[in-house]
Amino acid sequence: MRPLLLLALVVLALLPFRPPPAHAAGGGGDTLEEAAVRSPHASRSLLVGAARAGGTLVVAGERGHILYSDDGGNHWQQAEVPVSVTLTALCFADARTGWAVGHRGVVLKSIDAGRSWTRQLDGRRLNELVLDAVGSMPRLVAEARRFAEDGADKPFLDVVCTDENRVAAIGAYGLAVKSSDGGKTWAAIADLMTVSDLRHLNAVVAIDGTFVLAGEQGALYRASADWTRVEKLDEPTSGSFFDVVATPAGTLVALGLRGNLFRSVDHGATWTRVEVGSTLSFNAGIARSDGSVLLLDEAGGVWRSTDDGRRFARAQMPGAFPFSALVQAGDGKVLAVGARGLKWIEPVGSTPP
Repeated sequence: MRPLLLLALVVLALLPFRPPPAHAAGGGGDTLEEAAVRSPHASRSLLVGAARAGGTLVVAGERGHILYSDDGGNHWQQAEVPVSVTLTALCFADARTGWAVGHRGVVLKSIDAGRSWTRQLDGRRLNELVLDAVGSMPRLVAEARRFAEDGADKPFLDVVCTDENRVAAIGAYGLAVKSSDGGKTWAAIADLMTVSDLRHLNAVVAIDGTFVLAGEQGALYRASADWTRVEKLDEPTSGSFFDVVATPAGTLVALGLRGNLFRSVDHGATWTRVEVGSTLSFNAGIARSDGSVLLLDEAGGVWRSTDDGRRFARAQMPGAFPFSALVQAGDGKVLAVGARGLKWIEPVGSTPP
């Protein structure tokens, strides 16, 4: 789900906050208080996140739009969403329980496979959690106070959930929160702010009982299962990473700016560059159930690997547009979402030599 498309959203989100105009959410004021407006064009609007809840496909994007499909993507319905901020990522722990995160520190939860959502957290409460978590750390206290003065304007950019109770959201300035009770209570992860040096966190993936995170300026991190230990990993490049993928074989693939693509077979301890002969930025990736890996680039191209990320070949998609996330349907097909809504991905001629 990581852009240049999403990067543009992040840049906008990190500008000094101004109260949204009345028309921003369809006629009201505060996007945290106004529900997403139903629109017949929602499936063709900007979509940023995608996930699967059992047999249901769920996608999310601008204006708080969340759509779900129970028939493999043939028909889509708009969910009930209590906010109208841009939503950036989705995660489902099982066929019914999932979370959505987005701008202004929003965390939403669904217990009905994405049909309806409730707000569990927003930027106002996030600022309080950060102040509570930083304790007496001088630099972080100053930053936490500045965040509070800015208001509820910091975006979450990814979310990871390992079961119906354990979930974490990450985002701008190293901000991250976790819950071990299904979102009833949340705590800020101050160690990530320290270790990241307040750099933005763009993506997180669970792998073998740990979490690996990717962010701006080539930053990579690893966290323990309970988020009590966070360490900085080797940074193989200075270019930002927009996504990180874990393959069924346990390999990590980190992807990002200007064709940066790196592979790790030791849980992120060391990284090897994957040469692709391209300077197009990679936006997002997915490890498929058949063991192949698909990546999206900024021009709408699809890159495919069938050897656990060692080599990739590119196929240009007809009618492509900037994509930001991928999800695999139950029948194995892959759906991409982005600037113009939804598109099924069918790579042609993309088998590596």
